[in-house]
Amino acid sequence: MAGFGVAVFVFGLLRSPAIAYGVVLVLGAVYFGTVTAMMTVLQETLADEVRGRVMALWFMAFGGTVPLGALVFGPLLDATSSTVLLSIAGGVALALAWWCDLPAAIARSHRQAVA
Repeated sequence: MAGFGVAVFVFGLLRSPAIAYGVVLVLGAVYFGTVTAMMTVLQETLADEVRGRVMALWFMAFGGTVPLGALVFGPLLDATSSTVLLSIAGGVALALAWWCDLPAAIARSHRQAVA
């Protein structure tokens, strides 16, 4: 998540298409790494009896909100600029990476599973 935040932030600041292509490659890699990591943690921590229901909700929330994001952020993009919105998105991703503290969350879930 931290890599994603940094990549989005840097991408928002770029003005050179040549450099942006390289950053987009990194951004795509860290995006898929972030999504894969979130899915792995979710599936590792869910009980078997609720995994199917939770995963159905996860996919609906994750993929189903994409059009809503366009509706919300499209007018904001028109009113400001891509630099502003991508910088904010990168900052939010970095804040979430710090707030989530994934290694501590995994350690807590493992301690609870053993207890």
